[in-house]
Amino acid sequence: TTLVDIKDGKNDTTFALKLATDKVRIEKLGIATDSPDGSLHVHTATAGSVDARSDADDLVVENSAHGGISILTPDDQFSNLMFGSPSDNRGAVLDYSHSTKVLNIGSDVASGQVVFKVASSTEAMRIDASGNVGIGTTSPAAALHINMGAGGLPKIRLQHTSTGNDVFEITG
Repeated sequence: TTLVDIKDGKNDTTFALKLATDKVRIEKLGIATDSPDGSLHVHTATAGSVDARSDADDLVVENSAHGGISILTPDDQFSNLMFGSPSDNRGAVLDYSHSTKVLNIGSDVASGQVVFKVASSTEAMRIDASGNVGIGTTSPAAALHINMGAGGLPKIRLQHTSTGNDVFEITG
């Protein structure tokens, strides 16, 4: 049952308050905006001519300068951002422990992997479920597996910071 239904001049619902088994439902909520981009849109100032992607519009935080979301917990607790699904409510996690000063980024499933992407989602590095690191390969076969492909030779370089001189270099 709709208890409150506020419409704009075009007869579009801009705010609807619905009651269903003692719960309140708001379709889209804009804080400091008349046209929310998603389910909850917190608008401090305009970021320019941009809309939230439809696959990531459940929470939109918009500002014309630095923007952010804070997760604040006591010193002896974790701050968490979880990624889950019906089959696994903690498939991946980003968490921080103030007491240990450790930021964890990872997958919490047995076969999970972590991939770092650059330049239009090009894979740059992968850490597989066994802890192997791959650069230029999606299937690392050793603790560190570097594959430069057809365009060049793999190279590992250690360089002295102050002199810029190579201390050690391996070229395949």
